[in-house]
Amino acid sequence: VTESIVIEVVEPRMVVVGGDVELRVTYASSAKPHVIWALGDIFASWVVGESTSLQVSETFQHRLTVNTSTASIVILGTTLADSGTYTVILSAVGARPSSRNVTLMVYGERAVA
Repeated sequence: VTESIVIEVVEPRMVVVGGDVELRVTYASSAKPHVIWALGDIFASWVVGESTSLQVSETFQHRLTVNTSTASIVILGTTLADSGTYTVILSAVGARPSSRNVTLMVYGERAVA
């Protein structure tokens, strides 16, 4: 019997330019899943519980905090280019891969009159 990995995300997320934002994921799986985050291209991947497996793309190097014991990430110092639809994919041996989208909206500061 193949189990499904159940993923829950909170979305949409909104943040002011320069702020930090957490893309929080909770999941249910009997196995340690492999986590992949993508914004078009893959920018982070790791196996839950294995910090040595962490890989982060150059675009997000030094701007991403990853809790390798979960599937959540924090983007530091957001820019307008960080806006978009993020995809998180979890896969594990003996389980069907599962994915969810999270929309992030980064907006400029409001002018004070």
